[in-house]
Amino acid sequence: MLEDHANRAEVPWPQFAADQRRAFLLNRLSDWEAPDGKNYPAHSLRYRLLEELTKDAVLKVSATSQRREADLQNALLDAEELVNGLWDAATSFEADRNRREFLNFWRHADNPALVIKNKAYKLPVRSEVEGIASHYLKQSLRSQMFDRTLADMLLAQELYQFADEMIHPVTFPGLPSASSLKQSHPLWRFVRENLIVTILFAAIGFAAAFGMRNGIVGDWAGWIVGACFALWFINIAWSFLVLPFVWMKWSKDRKKVLQLLEVMGATYALMHSDAVISANHVLESVKASSASGVVWPSPIYVLLEDVISRGGRF
Repeated sequence: MLEDHANRAEVPWPQFAADQRRAFLLNRLSDWEAPDGKNYPAHSLRYRLLEELTKDAVLKVSATSQRREADLQNALLDAEELVNGLWDAATSFEADRNRREFLNFWRHADNPALVIKNKAYKLPVRSEVEGIASHYLKQSLRSQMFDRTLADMLLAQELYQFADEMIHPVTFPGLPSASSLKQSHPLWRFVRENLIVTILFAAIGFAAAFGMRNGIVGDWAGWIVGACFALWFINIAWSFLVLPFVWMKWSKDRKKVLQLLEVMGATYALMHSDAVISANHVLESVKASSASGVVWPSPIYVLLEDVISRGGRF
């Protein structure tokens, strides 16, 4: 509930708008504060995002000719809807809504390589993140902190998704991994597969020779022995022939994946600084890594271009 004024006409608009915004924020702080008072919502990411967006909401409504109270209230609620949407996108991976981090729902990873190695990341649903990005860019409210948090989420989500597929892929027993980083070395596969084939053909040939020698089967078993030897030789020869090509492709694929992870990590690392970040610098890195084969979410380009149009910093 916003602050009441007995006579709206007697209160100057700047004071009225500031009072309404302050009451709005105080109401949210009261709702978010834990019973023991130890969660400090005023220092949380959620509050700081809402604080910046509501400030812009006041500026936007104040710039209109009518300066209507209803417009101010709607703008404040729109700001809250944006923050709620960003929270929902950042925590959409949590099945239990009651366990989702409510206040500080997103943090930049200072050491993404370690986070990826330990699989300490969580994967927001891509459609959720891109959805809030599209919604944010379509409306008029803006905030540097919202820009920064959203850009960080878009970059991290793609980095973690790719790393999850390449470094922590889902595997099935007996089937090769889809990730070249988790596939065994071609030379080891060559030895293993040909050893299995050799044992198989040797067992069949030995059984046929044993049966023929002991009169269990006729002389036609000699053809089986000959066929096993021929097939074994063809398999060995073919394996030797294709081994260099398989080895080169495996090495090339691994190198490509590692290169993509490196450039993606370098782009995401640009969001690390606690100081002001150049959106133009980040966009250049996004485009350069895209030329190397990285497929970034399309809203990241539009978001960075929008930030550049407003001064290029966040």
